[in-house]
Amino acid sequence: MKVNVKKGYAAARAAAYPSYAEQFDILFHQGYDAWKAIIQAVKDANPKDDPTD
Repeated sequence: MKVNVKKGYAAARAAAYPSYAEQFDILFHQGYDAWKAIIQAVKDANPKDDPTD
């Protein structure tokens, strides 16, 4: 039986991302590079599984 693992990482990422309001605040006050670093940290903490598995 194949399990859809994409749901697992996607749900974990969605829960870990700051809200849209927080993201816009980061963009306005700290800039694009700070926002990008925060988003990348969430992605690094919740990586996609290898699709070839």
